[in-house]
Amino acid sequence: MGALWPPFALCAALTALICLFSLKNHLLRPFACAIALLTGLGFFLFGGWLLWGILILFFASAALVGKLGNRRPSPNPGEKAGRRAAQVLANSLPALIAGLIYWLSGQAPFLAAALGAVAAATSDTWASEIGVLSKKRPVSILTLRPVHAGLSGGISALGCLAGALGALCIALPAGLVLGSLPAFLSVFLGGCGGCLADSLLGAALQAKYLGPDGGLTEEAAGPAGPNHLVSGLRFMNNDWVNALSCTCAALLSLGLSVVFKA
Repeated sequence: MGALWPPFALCAALTALICLFSLKNHLLRPFACAIALLTGLGFFLFGGWLLWGILILFFASAALVGKLGNRRPSPNPGEKAGRRAAQVLANSLPALIAGLIYWLSGQAPFLAAALGAVAAATSDTWASEIGVLSKKRPVSILTLRPVHAGLSGGISALGCLAGALGALCIALPAGLVLGSLPAFLSVFLGGCGGCLADSLLGAALQAKYLGPDGGLTEEAAGPAGPNHLVSGLRFMNNDWVNALSCTCAALLSLGLSVVFKA
């Protein structure tokens, strides 16, 4: 424990500074900052500097691509006001659980699972924020019919490319640090698979409502009152979809790591 204390204290100080920066720049809400601080410390305890650094890379890249996404209106306007605690948990809890199992068991596939979950969160964020800038209207991943930009389940060529690059943003440094091509492939493919699962779950199960203007929205209520549910499950919001897709990514990376013997 004595040897762990100096790096843990340094990690805590760095994480706190990043959280304060995020709060000052309205990237995170206050309670979300507290959750992010605890999550960052958990990542360090369970996976060391590698897992902690990958988490920071995710948040930093999400903030950068979020600046691009702010150029267009969102079907979920509340999310642009700052990341909520539920969003932070949805994107990080599957990786945190996989990291805990890795810490308890010492089995490398669970580290790949944690990294794959973060890769999926990054991939989905890049696909969502950059994909909506496509000049071509997105189509539903299930029906291939055009849908509104930013609506869950919609895909575009630009969004798919951005998603792949987002997964690569996590998988490449992870693979280099671990010095393993199988680990890189497990994380990269898991991240891409998680992003695909996000689109499928968003199209098939996420709640969508009829807005006052006659268009589809993911908001259960607006200024005029409750909106009418037209598809999906009422409880299945974007946070649940993100959590489930990151879980799928963790399981996929876990399985691939075993197959590839990463």
